[in-house]
Amino acid sequence: DTFARTAEDGPEQETTLILGWNDIASRIIAELDNYVRGDSAVLVVANDPEVDAAVTKLAGELENQKIAFVEGDTAEKKTLLDINTASFDHIIVL
Repeated sequence: DTFARTAEDGPEQETTLILGWNDIASRIIAELDNYVRGDSAVLVVANDPEVDAAVTKLAGELENQKIAFVEGDTAEKKTLLDINTASFDHIIVL
């Protein structure tokens, strides 16, 4: 079993970090929503302020995850340190 499970209610809360954005990012997040518990979270970090609108639109479509956007250069060490990458269960690089 590749997913963390609790005895009572299936998948545990998970936090996912997405670094970057592309044409399939919305589909990846939507698919992930099918496999996580309702109090899970996704943080998208991308160096494009237009991603904020896509994340806002997607937020209304997700049932099991809260989603947030931070504008930042994912190639800069400071950006990665500021978001504390070690605190996430999963990291997806796009």
